[in-house]
Amino acid sequence: MRAARGVPLAMLARESGVARATLYQLEAGQGNPTLETLFSIASVLRVPLSDLVTDSAPPPVRVLRAGEGTSVQSPGSMSARLIRRFESSRLVLELYELALPAHTRTDAHAHPSGVFEHVLLASGVLRAGGVSSFETLHPGDYVCFRADLPHFYEAPDSDVVGTLIMEYPGPSLS
Repeated sequence: MRAARGVPLAMLARESGVARATLYQLEAGQGNPTLETLFSIASVLRVPLSDLVTDSAPPPVRVLRAGEGTSVQSPGSMSARLIRRFESSRLVLELYELALPAHTRTDAHAHPSGVFEHVLLASGVLRAGGVSSFETLHPGDYVCFRADLPHFYEAPDSDVVGTLIMEYPGPSLS
């Protein structure tokens, strides 16, 4: 994908903050990248995260059992399991199962312009949103916030489980 977009490896490393050696490993199909690494690469390439971790053509009927699917994780903090990717001429949506252990916080860099994150909380208490403007959610609460600014997820006192939808403008973001 990097080569097809004409992005030199050195430029991807510099702009994503991911070491060149790590990028070599990932392009060779080796390594186990963190959620932050994948989001950094996707942001520079201006593609949704799901472009980096899934096949582009899912089968017509798909059942995803608990524990199945592509999971990405940050060491000791947030994990997200990609459930499904939806694409139209106007939007790309990625549906994730979100989990965050108690007493952890994950800080996220800004995604490309026009990206929004939607969270529906199933259990626990979650603080989420922009660094200067965030919300505290309880089970059943929903929040939507701009993700093209620095943002965070925090589980102040209990494990958190919820649904995350990443909303990207247009299928190619370019």
